[in-house]
Amino acid sequence: MKRGLDGTEPKEDELSEGREKDRGADQAPENDQLYAIKPIHEKGQGWVATSKISKGTCILAETPVFKVPRFAPPQNNFMLPSITSMSIIIKELKNLEKDQQRAFFAQHNAHGSRHSPFLGIAKTNVLPLGPKAPEGGLFLEASRINHACNPNSQNTWNDNLDKLTIHSIKDIEESEEITISYLDGSESYKVRQQSLKTSFGFDCTCELCSLPPTLRRESDRRLDEITRLDELIGDGVRIILTPLACVRDAYTLLQLLKEERIDDARIARLYSCLQNRLPLVARREIFPAPLLAVALPN
Repeated sequence: MKRGLDGTEPKEDELSEGREKDRGADQAPENDQLYAIKPIHEKGQGWVATSKISKGTCILAETPVFKVPRFAPPQNNFMLPSITSMSIIIKELKNLEKDQQRAFFAQHNAHGSRHSPFLGIAKTNVLPLGPKAPEGGLFLEASRINHACNPNSQNTWNDNLDKLTIHSIKDIEESEEITISYLDGSESYKVRQQSLKTSFGFDCTCELCSLPPTLRRESDRRLDEITRLDELIGDGVRIILTPLACVRDAYTLLQLLKEERIDDARIARLYSCLQNRLPLVARREIFPAPLLAVALPN
């Protein structure tokens, strides 16, 4: 049973009322909201597009209801130091409105009895405020977005707005589920399944994970090469010493990303990295004309 914010037993009818309200009827979109929160088969709640969403559209900009310290172990999964985070979470929950508290307790807890409900819900739903940020945030709306290994949207922390933004990275059709990736990078099938099972308690059956074995192995080969090339191109010393080889690697990486239908922040990061670090002569001599048009300013 969940305990109250002061450590005492809460009124079960009060918490139940909040959970029932959250899990009951579909949440209809407000005003021009581009999504509705609806039941998704074998996934619980999720985001569904209420109209066609064009690639590049900002679907949501949300302020966290509270922030907590972030600790990222080697596998890049989101974790929280138990004792410190527990006290912070309880303190922050006390400051929330009643409906926000109920919405918090209605969030999914993938960790069961391994942690207190407070910590289990936070570990399951808190999103990092940037790739290397010391903090994560709890978002009552964004936490309802389900995972896909090849998603149609991307979550990004915007320091200027102090908000998490969700942008579509593909065209999304009306009634199509809106998804983000809970993972960093381009892991192979086995690594993805293990990470998602450990951190979020589910076996992924997205389109990419449901490929036939032969196609899955081909995809894994491309994803492993994408990871290797991404790390190589991010090496600032190598770009200076061997700029032409880096350009060739960049072109290969772009082709692999296209084959895997990946159109996320890695592409922008790739262009930015080469644009800022690569000598101009190498850019002009080696970049294919179509790539130059995008990578170089007029």
